[in-house]
Amino acid sequence: MVAGMMTTAARVASILLACLPCLLASGCAVDIGPPAAEAFDTGIHDKCTLAFQCESSFPTNQSQTFAQLYGSSEGDCEAMLKSSIDVEATLDSIDAGRIDYDAGDENTCLNALAAMTCDQFWGKFAYQAPPACDAAFQGT
Repeated sequence: MVAGMMTTAARVASILLACLPCLLASGCAVDIGPPAAEAFDTGIHDKCTLAFQCESSFPTNQSQTFAQLYGSSEGDCEAMLKSSIDVEATLDSIDAGRIDYDAGDENTCLNALAAMTCDQFWGKFAYQAPPACDAAFQGT
């Protein structure tokens, strides 16, 4: 692996963490979005859809296979990713004011992530997330 490049698993984790506020908050755009659980499910679904759309270009130099990281179907992928995030604890933290989020910044971030190419998704080319991705999800 080239120095400074993330592993595939690390890249997926960073994408999920960057998107977490929008996925768990009540809306991803300036207007009111879907309920938190629905937004979370939609975000996970979108990430798994992209992974399976890009499966044919999955790097062969990884320590794990595509199936080990994403399962054998989009449904497997969604279950695996959902099990890696404590949604209820995050929602509780948002409700309690321990986590602040900015839906506008998160929308900017998700739009940028949605425009990723497969090469960017797999880390073959450098991907610089917009500053909004860091600003959208802040601990208090």
